[in-house]
Amino acid sequence: MGPFAALHDLTGKVAVVNVGTAGSLVASVDELPYACAKAGLNALTVGLAEAFAPKVRVNAILPGPIRTDVTKAWPPEALDGSFVPLQRLGEPSDVAPLALHLAGEASAFTTGAIIRVDGGITRKV
Repeated sequence: MGPFAALHDLTGKVAVVNVGTAGSLVASVDELPYACAKAGLNALTVGLAEAFAPKVRVNAILPGPIRTDVTKAWPPEALDGSFVPLQRLGEPSDVAPLALHLAGEASAFTTGAIIRVDGGITRKV
């Protein structure tokens, strides 16, 4: 599956949940092309939310540093999460409930939202 998933909630309406990155808000030199592409996904989320309403809801999640296979290549000092205000890396279980919420009927009045799940890294943006 690509950077987004389209799901039908219980009402039969479609919910798109894009997954970007908190880095799209604070692009660093080390990941500039990736951050720019994900910033485009943020704009696409907002644009599609307007274009496809009311039949389709479109929202995005911006995870921060989440412990996944990618973090296996990180240097040991980055794995302790000391650079994150919550002092830890996130886990997939920190993101999954939000994705389920955005895909379901409980968020029937939410569209065009870009929600950060980043342990506070982008709190000042």
